Amino acid sequence: MITHSVCRREDQNQLPYTYRNTLCVQNAQDHERERGKSMCVHMATCHVILLNLTKANISIGGYLQSYKYFEDYADEVRQEFLFSDSIANEAYLIVHNLISERKGNLFVGVHIRRGDFLNGGNPKLGYGVPEKSYFSKAFKWMQSKFPDRNITYLVASDDLNWCNDNLKSDNVLALPNAPPAIHMAILSSCDHVIMSGGTYGWWSSFLAGGYVVYFKRFMSKDTTFGASFNPETYYPPLWTGKEK
Repeated sequence: MITHSVCRREDQNQLPYTYRNTLCVQNAQDHERERGKSMCVHMATCHVILLNLTKANISIGGYLQSYKYFEDYADEVRQEFLFSDSIANEAYLIVHNLISERKGNLFVGVHIRRGDFLNGGNPKLGYGVPEKSYFSKAFKWMQSKFPDRNITYLVASDDLNWCNDNLKSDNVLALPNAPPAIHMAILSSCDHVIMSGGTYGWWSSFLAGGYVVYFKRFMSKDTTFGASFNPETYYPPLWTGKEK
């Protein structure tokens, strides 16, 4: 079992300030390397060889976007990826200021990634972006799970203008601008999460540990990335997918 996240020397100015359990490797020669081959690792294909590692110290590269790599150790992974005190405290202050009058509510994090998925060649590669109707369905689904609870949705997004135009409601609160680590700490501290697409939203949802609603059209078939995207190994089976 991997008990610490390992960062490269060039990353050590960032990760130690984000997570508590981060070990910076000073001598990478002591670590055997296993790197997923081809773009399939990026697009959520589980490589069985990585499930049977025998060496004590191994540096693993690639996106590793499959829950199957650690499904037997999910609780341990959540315990290891705890945010540093400085990140957690700043996240707490932001949330406290937003929800001071909503004590007792159920809090659902909402991650909306739009910017880069809509720009450049990303749409042709296969990335899809949900519209207002998807979030309406996701909100209704969450409310159906908790019919007797007041739900407050905390929105983190790279396109707050779109959110303000399309998700206006008394129970929807947009998070103020903050570093990505702060927003992830807030999302992962919510009771449940609604995500659009991407690694950031996936890990925020996983770390939260509650109900998760995901966008089923995140990756389009018959595209460069979509051809190797396997939703069955990307999304945990207990997560719920919704269309546009």
